[in-house]
Amino acid sequence: METSYKHAAQKKVQRLRTPGLEREPAAMAQLEAVLTDLRAEVAALQKVVGTLVRASGCKDGRLQVPVGVDTETGKKIAALLKEDPTMPVVEIATRVGVTRQRVYQILRLGKRVDKGRVYALKGNGKVKFGFTSRDVATRIQPMQSSVPFPVHVLANAPGDRQLEREIRDACTEHRIRGEWFEPTGVVLEWVERLKELEAAEARKAAS
Repeated sequence: METSYKHAAQKKVQRLRTPGLEREPAAMAQLEAVLTDLRAEVAALQKVVGTLVRASGCKDGRLQVPVGVDTETGKKIAALLKEDPTMPVVEIATRVGVTRQRVYQILRLGKRVDKGRVYALKGNGKVKFGFTSRDVATRIQPMQSSVPFPVHVLANAPGDRQLEREIRDACTEHRIRGEWFEPTGVVLEWVERLKELEAAEARKAAS
């Protein structure tokens, strides 16, 4: 976007740079006015680009390939950015078939390793793993009203999104639906590991 804008600006200036222009005060004044306007517009454009860069989790003006994003959409975005790291978000959204907001969300998710709580819940004979940057009780409150069975916290340990993804990847063979798993084998092992992390945190706080 910025490159095409600069090209248009250069063409506009070249039309004014005719032989003998420096000997025409009125023409020179017109040129200076155009250049002043262009500088102001470029500065404004750079501010917009900077805002988009920060919003999308970019670095040095380049979109970052999502790390650890295991959705099909994330994989498609990663492939496009590997092909062209400077591809505009609008083009990515069009080629993948999602909104620009969704692209920004996935880019931020891939870059981010939030600190918070990794929890295990039990409900209707199933186990759910999740992550929240808030209090777990606050996180599961709306969930409790959206499912037709009571939900209980099995473990509530310090962790990040990477740990959550690691758990879900390890338990994928026991997935029932979405974030819910059969309470067996490696699923229960991860519940116990989270309980151990939770206990270690409590011991550290008490010491």
